Amino acid sequence: AQRDGHVDRDLAARANGDAYTEFLRKAKRDISSAGKVTSLHINATFDFEDDRHISCNLPPNVAWQWETWIRDIADVVHLKDMHFLREPRARHFVDRATRVAKETDRPVVYIGTNKELRFSGEHDRTRFEMGLAMQHPRIDAFQLYEAASFTRVDERGMVVGSEEIADLIAKE
Repeated sequence: AQRDGHVDRDLAARANGDAYTEFLRKAKRDISSAGKVTSLHINATFDFEDDRHISCNLPPNVAWQWETWIRDIADVVHLKDMHFLREPRARHFVDRATRVAKETDRPVVYIGTNKELRFSGEHDRTRFEMGLAMQHPRIDAFQLYEAASFTRVDERGMVVGSEEIADLIAKE
């Protein structure tokens, strides 16, 4: 997208965002016609500004129209990747996204990532995310993700889980 012979990043981002949203609308129609529901992962980094200084796993030249996707496309909303955000911003994003979801009566699943990626030891971020999800009035379910990091196969060939993660689950 160019304006006056120069690349207009905002115009390009809007064009890419519009194209992706249209793709999701078409996919929703196909999914619905098959009698299935559309579940969308709403990534916390969708809300980042395009300043090209943030390192995340998303292309920076897309206007992520996630609020439109929640309102018009998703039947179920999954919130993920809050571990990219500091706690106050994570709370703000969760509040904002769940408010949009509940305006249109969409169920919300919080995907809690075991950011620490360890079997044992402190799990402060996992504890924060689990508490946020379990206490938030507009979150309907919590999914503990990255299970490979808190399970392992023992010397007998049995799958065992982290006692610390089990304690977190029991407390929540």
